[in-house]
Amino acid sequence: MNKNDSLLRHKNLLRSLNSIPKQIIALHSSDSDNVPAFVLHGLCCNDCFGLSKAAYFVDNPDFNFVKGIAGYSQDESYSNGGTLWESPQSFTDFTKNSKFNSKVKSFDNNSVKRNNNSYDVIVKQICEEIGFKNPDYCSWDMKHYNHGLLVYEKGNDTQSDLFDEHFADSLHLLSFCPIPVTS
Repeated sequence: MNKNDSLLRHKNLLRSLNSIPKQIIALHSSDSDNVPAFVLHGLCCNDCFGLSKAAYFVDNPDFNFVKGIAGYSQDESYSNGGTLWESPQSFTDFTKNSKFNSKVKSFDNNSVKRNNNSYDVIVKQICEEIGFKNPDYCSWDMKHYNHGLLVYEKGNDTQSDLFDEHFADSLHLLSFCPIPVTS
């Protein structure tokens, strides 16, 4: 990849990341309870990080659970002639019918943090139940003593330098999403 292509890719990535907070606010005003799925799909798409699969979980030590919140699979990617942000109801209907998203949302376990366990153990269980082949994961602190966990697989087009520079920090955007009471 030449320098101009790399700069263009970087510019497009930052443009995608910078648009997400505005989109979150727009969804909040539409009373959508599917905000985490929008953000996850926005982060995973080819215009952003180009992941092949990702599953977002919240670990809540106070209530002793790790719960699946949203899933993304490139094999089931959303395509409706526009972006997912332009058609919130269409995208919400799509996620309800997504097999991978349903598998993620049905995952429920005891809190890793509360029980002083390692994320390595639960990630292995997630991979077996949901179907990851070459996973990696990131975890981060969230508000109200919750913890985010993203299990993911990189796609063929994932740019390593951009990924390494921006990915982990970008996951904090998921922390601005309301956690659905029933997922």
